[in-house]
Amino acid sequence: MLEELCPDPQMITNLQPIPNQISVQLQWDPDPSPCRNSIDYLVDYRLTNLDQCVTRTDDMHTLITTASEATIPNLVSHSTYIISVTTRHNLRSGPSLSMDVMTQQAAPILSPTNVTAYEVASNQISFRWSLPPCGSRHGAIESYSYILYTVGNTLEENNSTDLEYVTIMNLDPFTDYVFKVAAITESGPGPYFVFPIKTGEAVPSAPRLFQVQDVSKYSIHVTWIEPEYPHGVIIAYSVQAIIIENPYDLTFVPTSIPIIDDEIDADQRTYTFSPLKPSTKYKLVVAAYSGEGKGDSTSILLFTTSATIEDIPKPSALPDITSNQIASSTVEIIIPVSPSEFVSGYQVGVELETNVKNSGAISFQQKIHSPIYIAYVAASLPKADVKMSSRFVIGDAKTYGEYNNPPLHDGYTYRVYIAYYSRINDTRHVVCWSAGTELTLASLTAKSQSNPTPEGPGAHMILTAVFVCVIALMAIVIVLLVLKMRSNCKAKNNSKKKSHVPSNVITGVSSSAQIQMSLGGYVKYKPEERDTTYQDTKFKPDEDEAIYEDISGGLSHADETQEQPATEIAVYDNESVVTQQTQKRFKTF
Repeated sequence: MLEELCPDPQMITNLQPIPNQISVQLQWDPDPSPCRNSIDYLVDYRLTNLDQCVTRTDDMHTLITTASEATIPNLVSHSTYIISVTTRHNLRSGPSLSMDVMTQQAAPILSPTNVTAYEVASNQISFRWSLPPCGSRHGAIESYSYILYTVGNTLEENNSTDLEYVTIMNLDPFTDYVFKVAAITESGPGPYFVFPIKTGEAVPSAPRLFQVQDVSKYSIHVTWIEPEYPHGVIIAYSVQAIIIENPYDLTFVPTSIPIIDDEIDADQRTYTFSPLKPSTKYKLVVAAYSGEGKGDSTSILLFTTSATIEDIPKPSALPDITSNQIASSTVEIIIPVSPSEFVSGYQVGVELETNVKNSGAISFQQKIHSPIYIAYVAASLPKADVKMSSRFVIGDAKTYGEYNNPPLHDGYTYRVYIAYYSRINDTRHVVCWSAGTELTLASLTAKSQSNPTPEGPGAHMILTAVFVCVIALMAIVIVLLVLKMRSNCKAKNNSKKKSHVPSNVITGVSSSAQIQMSLGGYVKYKPEERDTTYQDTKFKPDEDEAIYEDISGGLSHADETQEQPATEIAVYDNESVVTQQTQKRFKTF
């Protein structure tokens, strides 16, 4: 009876799968058989393709339900399963209905694999990676999200790519970074893989606080601190000194070749440049080394302390006056040449002796700027123009270095000086004057009368010539007296024009004269006799005062106006300005 009521099971109809990420819901039409209490359904399922990346032949799993629906749990996302449903009547199975069902996608559950940095430079890193493991992707990988930040959590880049590699640029050298990468499906990103990395070394930035701690004539002491951006491990420092200006050497041509090129340990950060030269401008350079090489440098430009009396020697010999008389108003001297490298050239000074008391108590340089002395510079000669035992003619009316060399005159006593000068910079000179050599130009007539009367056939002609000379001398004396009277009157009318000798002493034309000289020979230098001065272009031609400079600091050439003690080094005009001053005074006579 029961068998008549429960016929053989039939295949189910209208099977409807509803997949999600980890399960599948099934629905179908119920069996229309009248033996409802004896009907159940077998739901069989098996994994055939895991994550759409590998074929599987797993065992079959079975669910039994009496309802016309079922839920298959614990499935793998983005995987294919074969599902079949069979009807049973009283444990008799009918035909099965089967179909393939794929679960929905989900976010990956694992991060990408094989993450490496295959190229690391000082300012960029190239990364690459592989897909997450099969079965953990849970979907089709559409792209990758990557992030790079510093250890201090400063975000450098946050981006995505559909490739399995990326290069990140514009990074800081020798810096610790963290790289993270994650796979992305349509459901979102999976977990990030964390990869710490450090960029490579680069050359360092420039050292900081490069400062001069001490400077002298022969050395400069400097200090600094390490670069702000070492870009690696500092292994050494490079220090160099390059001569920029060598004022006392007029033939100097600057080059970029350092005279000091040294390397010191990384922990030293202090250096003394030595030996250097006085009154010389240097470029001091310091740079750091890392494993990648030499970095940026920093530099200082400064002069060493100015040369002083110890460096520019005073002429050890007096100017020697030769027996050559080129003209009646000239004297030839021999300039004592200095072997010192600090001597840039020579100056010739001339003083007309006057009746001023204590004239020996002040220096020749002071006499040049004094209104009561007739003293002037007759020539300035570069060192290259003065050879050993070089001869120079005083009074040849020529110009030497913008100094006029006016003629000398009969009957007056002169004192000749020689100076060694050293050029400190464009506006300053150190000048050391010698003691003076005295000479007197006397009339040829007076000289002839002091000699015995000549005898012989030419005696009459000689006496006639002497007579003519005496008459000419008397005429000259009269002219000189007249000019002197005019000069005195002119001086009274113009108190600003100061002179103590007639104008023809400087500008007049004398008669024949010969040299009578009183030489003290060569004298040894005494320290109290040194007359050393600094010349400065800031001296104005209309002023009688000199500009003096205190160079004890040695770090600058700032001018200060002060009186000049007898033992100090003074600053006064350069050659061109003194020339204007001298010419102006001569015109007032």
